[in-house]
Amino acid sequence: MKAFYTDHFVLPLPSGHRFPMEKYSRLRDLVAALPEVELLEAPGATDTQILYAHDPGYLMKVLKGNLSSREQREIGLLRSKVI
Repeated sequence: MKAFYTDHFVLPLPSGHRFPMEKYSRLRDLVAALPEVELLEAPGATDTQILYAHDPGYLMKVLKGNLSSREQREIGLLRSKVI
């Protein structure tokens, strides 16, 4: 069986983020020990492939670095302020 990984893309996410980046390399290491699995580095997604799941306006905001603070909080890049 083939399995694909991309644990080499590491983002500096806030502590406690719901998708901690270090878990992906740990998972790859566990899967690599399975003799029936061939690990392959996944190719990067094209903009067209990204648009299968995301709105074009959202993609443009991401590419230009124009996500609002609210949008960044929604995907876990910023922590909500506690009042």
